[in-house]
Amino acid sequence: MTNGGDAGRAKVDAYEPYGDEWKREMMKFPKAAMLEFLRNFIVKTKAENERLRGEVERLEKLVNTPHTHDWLEAVPLEAAHQIERWGTDHDDGKSPFDWFWLIGYLSQKAAQSAVAGDVEKAKHHTISTGACLLNWYRRMTGDDYTFQPGIATSKPQTLEAFEAVRKEEKG
Repeated sequence: MTNGGDAGRAKVDAYEPYGDEWKREMMKFPKAAMLEFLRNFIVKTKAENERLRGEVERLEKLVNTPHTHDWLEAVPLEAAHQIERWGTDHDDGKSPFDWFWLIGYLSQKAAQSAVAGDVEKAKHHTISTGACLLNWYRRMTGDDYTFQPGIATSKPQTLEAFEAVRKEEKG
């Protein structure tokens, strides 16, 4: 290597490119060392980008593919899918009776599929019902406030808060 030797290259390879200070420091390095560092950085960044894209694709496929083979394994995956699909930005959540209605609706879909002889769809709907119950449980316990589909109101979100509001209403 010319114009700086291996010592300059080692200094460039060891330097993490963060902030404006990085730009000033880079100007001190020999041009050849800086170009080699940038080429290596771009190659490493592209490889990491491809690895991360593959991981995102794998996780999206895992979360967004219906699972019906193992109920206990599938329920948390479906719960994550519900959160990703329906989001939480559009509302403040549900009352316990809103959750009750949704769970009834989902379990009805499971029953209808079973009666129609579509066992795979019925299994999927029992899993989606279980996932809804898991998301409701997380909401009540404060374990996870990310899944709040439903009506955009300021309803109590824990069982204790709901019971307190009911006591106030009864007077």
